[in-house]
Amino acid sequence: MPDKPRRTAVKNHPGIYWREGKGGRRYEISFTDSEGRRRWKVVEGNLEDAKAAREDLRGRIRKGERVVPTRLSVAEVAERWFAAQANLRPRTRERYQTALRVHVVPRLGRVRVSSLTVNDVAWLIGEMQKAGLAGWTVRGHLTPLSRLMAYAVREGMAAVNPVNQLDKGERPPVASTRKQVLEQGEIAKLIAAAPTRYRPLIATVAFTGVRISEALGLVWGDVDFDAGLVRVRKQLDRHGQRVDPKTEESQRDVLLLPTIARVLRELKLASSYAAASDFVFASETGTPLQARNASRRGLAKAVEAAGLKDDTRPIGWHLLRHGFGSMLLAQGENVVFVSGQLGHKDPNVTLGVYAHEFNQADQLEQARARLDAEHGTALETALGDGQPAAAAEAGQLPHRYG
Repeated sequence: MPDKPRRTAVKNHPGIYWREGKGGRRYEISFTDSEGRRRWKVVEGNLEDAKAAREDLRGRIRKGERVVPTRLSVAEVAERWFAAQANLRPRTRERYQTALRVHVVPRLGRVRVSSLTVNDVAWLIGEMQKAGLAGWTVRGHLTPLSRLMAYAVREGMAAVNPVNQLDKGERPPVASTRKQVLEQGEIAKLIAAAPTRYRPLIATVAFTGVRISEALGLVWGDVDFDAGLVRVRKQLDRHGQRVDPKTEESQRDVLLLPTIARVLRELKLASSYAAASDFVFASETGTPLQARNASRRGLAKAVEAAGLKDDTRPIGWHLLRHGFGSMLLAQGENVVFVSGQLGHKDPNVTLGVYAHEFNQADQLEQARARLDAEHGTALETALGDGQPAAAAEAGQLPHRYG
């Protein structure tokens, strides 16, 4: 009996083949790449997936895109991609490098980049979850993998970016935790309990909403007392250098409350470093305060002294920033204005993150009153003579309403 052909052509579908494997029938497509060489590619899925993959490749080649599948592995392409990233911020570079080195390359590094499938990516997610990584962390580790695969597609080394092919249910779930802001009395208590050296910094973050890196990067030239503004133009990086913020929107003018202005004026008068180029929050030698020290020696001690330490609501710099956004929204400020004050790229981010105002109870009462005024009469008429409501108050609700 003759040997079974390695590949069997699919009838009426040129360039598409199948063969039996341990996992059942698998499809392969044949195509001519940008250099005129015949190539083969295994396609995950059924015949329709194979037809779509082949047509996509041929379409890209017809449009002049470079399609040259490679034998390079994910690890090798990751090295090339990473070396070409000249504009990554230092912290982002460090985070991507760790994700690739520790989580991606050990698991997928030997796979050819041209053969990496969405099933491989789904398996990677499962392995990271088994290792105990949280949903946000897993998603963060997928970002550099997706970017290097996009690079591989652009360079013609891969047909598709498999990270983009993940179904919604295959992406790691992310727990949604509501941020609990500090109430007005708690903020005052926190500032009053702070070590004297760090009190102006804590007050500034709480009532301007600037990021801690932005606050520590402020120089006196950024504080416009006459206009009542803090002009955020730089931020402090992990090495103590003033650098550009991550986005253009982060460069903004933030309102300066008269009380905070008074605190900063007093700080400037008492400081040995009061020139326009000197740091607002400076050490004894004029260097900028470091975020770690400000957190440990300033904010953490203030939380402890104020009796506000609570594991269910960790109080950090971002919680203070979140509180400022909530204050503005709670007093009815326009969401576009609030978004600009916080340096968000999109007002929808502001709505999604800073929607829990201080006066939620008041908002509920106002909403209840408006609904009742608009629909109460019609509802009473529809329900009849109002006896069900009266009976309910007396604890004698008729059976049909029970």
